[in-house]
Amino acid sequence: MIGASQGIADSKAGSSYFPLLLWLAFAVSSTPVYLITWKAVRRFGGRGLAVFALVAAATGPARDYQFAAMFPAWIDFSPGITPIIAIATIYALLGVVGHTVMRMVSGPAEGDSFAR
Repeated sequence: MIGASQGIADSKAGSSYFPLLLWLAFAVSSTPVYLITWKAVRRFGGRGLAVFALVAAATGPARDYQFAAMFPAWIDFSPGITPIIAIATIYALLGVVGHTVMRMVSGPAEGDSFAR
């Protein structure tokens, strides 16, 4: 009986819904970030997006290391500067690539009727 219930739990953990739920959670949680980048680009142009990417790259590693200190079973970083650079790059690229996709879908922020 215990083996059968473990098999059921394993099959549900690897269900086909997990990737869908993961992407849905990412889309919902990242939407406010991309709306902020949209507003920054609309107001300040490309410099606003660059500043946003630099701020995200500077604060992202500190945030991840803070979570690693709070929940050590969840994440473990190797020593050195390499993970810090990798995390900073990922945070900056997530903002820029997400804004680029949003621009491809809805058009440039500068051409928006609400632009100043």
